[in-house]
Amino acid sequence: MRIETATGIYEGDVIGKGVRHGKGKFTYKNGNVYEGDWDNGFRHGKGRLTYPSGAYYEGDFFQNKMTGKGYYHYSTGGHYEGEFKNGEFYGFGVYVTSMGDMYKGDWFSDKKHGYGMYTWKDGSVYIGEWREGKRIGKGVYYWSDGNKYRGSFFEGKLHGQGTVVYRNGESFSGNWNEDKWFGGGV
Repeated sequence: MRIETATGIYEGDVIGKGVRHGKGKFTYKNGNVYEGDWDNGFRHGKGRLTYPSGAYYEGDFFQNKMTGKGYYHYSTGGHYEGEFKNGEFYGFGVYVTSMGDMYKGDWFSDKKHGYGMYTWKDGSVYIGEWREGKRIGKGVYYWSDGNKYRGSFFEGKLHGQGTVVYRNGESFSGNWNEDKWFGGGV
């Protein structure tokens, strides 16, 4: 059935007096297009939501929101594949930036949160704890030049107790404050 509304045009299965239910396609007036499962007027089940910018989401929906497993492709070239809750990255997922950096780990409310691994395009790697999108807590950072730091991080920087092992075999253990040696150490 084809139904025109104030918000767009729907083509697909309906129940009752034109309530979207079953399989269908809705073209919104703003240019967004949803094609997939409907339940009592809600995007619900499997579907694909495409935006005029070229970005799209393909995966699970629950009462109109991206919830469950899915794939989001940005118009700039990056993408995220993993779990969603109420339209946000939530749970475990893999995010690849348009520049080639990659984060694989836990998410909460669209931010890296929990445990994860971030790999930069230059070969540097961080493995450890994240809070609200920042490296905070215990972790290991491998520079692309072969040096390594194991210890505490705060606001994305070496901060607190930690050890740097240089590629030549020398090391420094001590306190760090915003990526710099602070106080004594060995």
